[in-house]
Amino acid sequence: MWSQRPFSLESFKSGSEQDRAQMVVDLISSQVLLKIDYHNIPDILGEETGDYYVTDSNFTYRLTNRGNADWILTLVPGDSGNIEKVFIRKSCCSLSKQTLNFALNAFGPSISWLLK
Repeated sequence: MWSQRPFSLESFKSGSEQDRAQMVVDLISSQVLLKIDYHNIPDILGEETGDYYVTDSNFTYRLTNRGNADWILTLVPGDSGNIEKVFIRKSCCSLSKQTLNFALNAFGPSISWLLK
């Protein structure tokens, strides 16, 4: 699917989606992020660029930038607060966390009756 190259913290943090995509197989297979404290992920990989996935505590990073269907690196912490799962998934909607939070803050009070 993508050409591959070894994972580099510096290159991943500052790289484009294409750069990250080339390193993601090595990143996952090395298991280097498993058991890392959840709070350290932005310092290690940079600010998230991905979409919302199940909960705000999951970190997501775009590997493609197609707009409506993107490949996303997803990191899921366990109950201990350490990363327990790292995988790639396809996002059909690619709604960013910032967009979702803005919409919930803006419209949440007016639609809260729907959630009761």
